[in-house]
Amino acid sequence: MCYPRPDYGIIKYVQLTEESHQEFTPYWKELEFTAWMVIIFYAGVFPGILIALLVHEHRAIVDERETPITRATGFMHRHFRPQFWYFVVVHIGRKLFLTGYAIVFSLDKPGSLLQLVWALNVAISVMAIEVQVRPFRRLVDCYSSLISSLAIIFTLTMCTVLRCSALVEDLRESDVQESLWKFLEFDLGQVSATDDH
Repeated sequence: MCYPRPDYGIIKYVQLTEESHQEFTPYWKELEFTAWMVIIFYAGVFPGILIALLVHEHRAIVDERETPITRATGFMHRHFRPQFWYFVVVHIGRKLFLTGYAIVFSLDKPGSLLQLVWALNVAISVMAIEVQVRPFRRLVDCYSSLISSLAIIFTLTMCTVLRCSALVEDLRESDVQESLWKFLEFDLGQVSATDDH
């Protein structure tokens, strides 16, 4: 593999051919530690503090009383109807899952079909909840959120289709038994004809 000179330091590991094992580079270990600290703080501690503040002041938010904390956390709840003060937690959860936590599924195969399917399930579930409860104060915010959710679902669906087609191409290039191909390329007309009998 060839890397541009500035990227030499971020190579994950070096293949040692003599001893036939891999050794992590020291700079990669430093970067990995820093990355985990950023992830823990940004995706765990920081949202946790904001959610704790919301939970602490939820009575004031529902009663629409202004306090210093409700004023400071207004960016999280003022767009929602008071009884849905917690809905920002659903949005934060969806964003964190789609941008990071979906990687937990199939860690050994990044970009796997399982990761895409889980992400698609979460995106569809959140959109369905939003459509059902209509948490936003303004109608324009409801439509904006719906359009955003549909765009996410469309993107994930296209990624799933592309991933499936890549898997099928991999199967075509490998030695797969003829019976499996007959199963994969069945004739829909034959299936509907057998259903009628």
